[in-house]
Amino acid sequence: MRRILFLVSVLFLTFVLQAQDFSYLKDIDLNNAEEMLQAEEAAMECCCYLVAVRYDKKDIQRQYASSYIQKWIVQPFGDEKIVCDVITQITEDRKELIDMYLAFYVMSYLDGDKQVGKTSLRQEALIGVIEYCSVSSNKLKLTKEMKLIKQYHENGNMNQYLQDITLSSR
Repeated sequence: MRRILFLVSVLFLTFVLQAQDFSYLKDIDLNNAEEMLQAEEAAMECCCYLVAVRYDKKDIQRQYASSYIQKWIVQPFGDEKIVCDVITQITEDRKELIDMYLAFYVMSYLDGDKQVGKTSLRQEALIGVIEYCSVSSNKLKLTKEMKLIKQYHENGNMNQYLQDITLSSR
């Protein structure tokens, strides 16, 4: 049910966000406790934009949204390492894939009950990136490792594969 609601909202936002302007993000003080709700809503808006619009490296709004998410994620997670070595390896350290990973990670965090574990958030974010990249019109290609993860996910063995790759990277 949550996925259906999520997909409907993303489709709706696709039409609304085509003319999105994220220049207002620089006015939000991420260190101000009174503005945290506004900051959280802006983070979700940025995530929705990033996952709803196809990738274009020249899209300045995409750059604003990605930059904001990278700044915002420090507030709830502090010094925790969100993009771990395994994610860097999987994405082959491609900035556009890491930006999409962060967008899906934050979206899963905000859409959920905020009590979900990091492992679950990582898996949901990876699945989101793989699904996004699997749509050819989004103009982002899967890495070899992501193609392999996609196969494991389709077979229902993604959790085991990610545990194996985490252990082997240590």
